[in-house]
Amino acid sequence: MTLQKTKLNAPSTPSEAIEKKRQERKRLTAEDFTPSFLVNDILDRLTKDSNETVWKSTKTIIDPACGNGNFLVEILKRKLDKGHTPQQALSTIFGVDIMADNIREARIRLLSIIKENYFTGDCFGFQKQNPQPITEEMIKIVFQNIVCAPLSKYPNGSLDYLSLPESETFNAKIPKETIDKWTRMANDDSLFDDYYLAQETTEIAEETVDTTH
Repeated sequence: MTLQKTKLNAPSTPSEAIEKKRQERKRLTAEDFTPSFLVNDILDRLTKDSNETVWKSTKTIIDPACGNGNFLVEILKRKLDKGHTPQQALSTIFGVDIMADNIREARIRLLSIIKENYFTGDCFGFQKQNPQPITEEMIKIVFQNIVCAPLSKYPNGSLDYLSLPESETFNAKIPKETIDKWTRMANDDSLFDDYYLAQETTEIAEETVDTTH
């Protein structure tokens, strides 16, 4: 059985709307994201320094300033390449950021990587293309593991959030209607549309903020 990939609507290159938003954000807040070539160089060094133990299925990785998920996406790809199941891989990846729209985009990007993977071939030798379905549990995981820590609630951002007792982090209660909506939209691909990704509404901000505390 061979792991292959298929292209979806998920944007591999930022749309003009998203890029414009990022440039404006950079001008106002100096926010900038680590480029993919540097992300992969760092992960290569981490792999070498840890003698590959960092990629064990039980190892968890957290990015305390994850932005829109550049590190998280590449980490997920590597975990899948190592043979981790999609749900197993997602459950060991954590991220925190102060901006709700960054968190939303990071969640969508992670789900798009899962959705792009499918298996071909079976015991009878027939070729099949079965897109990986996004389950409710996967949606729940990305909402609980990829968290917004807004400055209005956490003045020092992730430093404040991660200083909380372990039992009070990464365990937000996600409304069933949010899980149902994201599951539906992930599986009909509408979640990955450039236009939808670029939206910034009150509803989006509210559903991405950790409301546990």
